[in-house]
Amino acid sequence: MAEITNIACRRLHPHPDNPRKELGDLTELAASIRENGIFQNLTVIPGHYMTAEEYADSVAADGGSRQSAMAVWNPKIMWSSDDYTIIIGHRRAAAAQQAGLFEVPCVVVEMDEREQLQTMMIENMQRTDLTTYEQAQGFQLMLDLGDTVEQVASKSGFSQSTIRRRVKLLSLDRDAFRRAELRGATLSDYAELDKIESVEDKNKALEALGTQNFRRVMQEVLENQKWEHRKAEWIADLKKFAIEDPNATYQTHEHVTGYSKWNITKDVVVPEDADHVQYFYKVSSGQIDLYKTRDVAAEDAEKAKRDAAREEERMIGESFTTSRNLCSTSAVNSWLNWLLPTAKRDSRLLPATWPVPQTIILI
Repeated sequence: MAEITNIACRRLHPHPDNPRKELGDLTELAASIRENGIFQNLTVIPGHYMTAEEYADSVAADGGSRQSAMAVWNPKIMWSSDDYTIIIGHRRAAAAQQAGLFEVPCVVVEMDEREQLQTMMIENMQRTDLTTYEQAQGFQLMLDLGDTVEQVASKSGFSQSTIRRRVKLLSLDRDAFRRAELRGATLSDYAELDKIESVEDKNKALEALGTQNFRRVMQEVLENQKWEHRKAEWIADLKKFAIEDPNATYQTHEHVTGYSKWNITKDVVVPEDADHVQYFYKVSSGQIDLYKTRDVAAEDAEKAKRDAAREEERMIGESFTTSRNLCSTSAVNSWLNWLLPTAKRDSRLLPATWPVPQTIILI
């Protein structure tokens, strides 16, 4: 059995690869330690990675620039054989310091880097202390150290599909993920993000995760994703007989048809004259338009035909008006020729106002 030894708190350093980044509220734990002490020992390894101050002091002692050393420092820049690094018990160590303890019980062990990470991962997962994102970071570290997905699953107790899904989450915006965690986002919510292919769109949905707008945003993102897929299919079909021209317009080309995001069931049909007429397509945000080269001669002939038809209609109209007027004048003259001789024989037939019969006006 490993020997337990008391080590001063100031000689204990947190592990830079500890999957649990947030230790949470230590008030209750510190009060319990102050009252009862620590019942469970910490697990540590000899040595530690230098802090920024230690590294700067080391560089300055060798004649280097302290300021430059501080600028290039990172949590694993240099290993020191002094002191100890915590593997298990980060919260206990922090709470003990908060409680004012001078030293804590520890077991000193030897572990390589992979064993250190695996031990920290499993210990935190068994206590359900890790957030979803911290789990993902831990899985990725284990993979980076050479473990396969199958090995990580065996050691962690998570399924291979869960591990793969968690690792995918690392491509998301960390701050947006943290805000979603604070809003109480669930694992099933994160699983919804797997339906989204674009990292940009995933981050857009992530911003709404845990809010009432999440379903609406998801629907918008998935509809746009479906449109992008359909657009790619249409473009592939159009490329078989058409050339992309972003400058094509109704004024410069003859518009044939359009393919819109509002009707993604429409199929591309190759025109019968595509073997001898040049076609063009133009891609916009919500539609693809298909054009072809304008046949100026045919357009002029069609215009001339329309103009001739309009002229013919105009001439027919004028002829009808003229004929109607002539017919009306002839009818009036005939009536007068009948009325006047008759009136001479019988003055009672001659009206005082000489009205023109309505039937004659309508002729």
